[in-house]
Amino acid sequence: MSSSDLTRREFLVTGGTLVVSLATTVPSVAQPLSPRARPKRKKSLRIWRWSGRGRRVSQAALKHAANRRYATKRAALSDLPHPGATLRLVQIDISKEEFIRLFIQRGTGRPKFTPIADLRKL
Repeated sequence: MSSSDLTRREFLVTGGTLVVSLATTVPSVAQPLSPRARPKRKKSLRIWRWSGRGRRVSQAALKHAANRRYATKRAALSDLPHPGATLRLVQIDISKEEFIRLFIQRGTGRPKFTPIADLRKL
């Protein structure tokens, strides 16, 4: 090995020093967006569902939890499958379009809001 050869350690130290020096001297190109130029976030709506994850739950409660979605927390609390159910209430964020699909019934006449959606009947 001649004296002009770099060892792996010397190579890494030299390369690291070079990267750090370039990173600190080059000005940042990215500018923060002004409030008007920021892209608008889609508004998500919060709905509720029952979850039996990690718990001992009856089969009736599991099927009930898997297929029901609730527009409000009050609607969810009033719709337990049976009094001894050990389900946990969890929140889900969904889009406005999905909310309309689940909770607004369209048919003849005016659209009707229902706070409970059964996925088996959609």
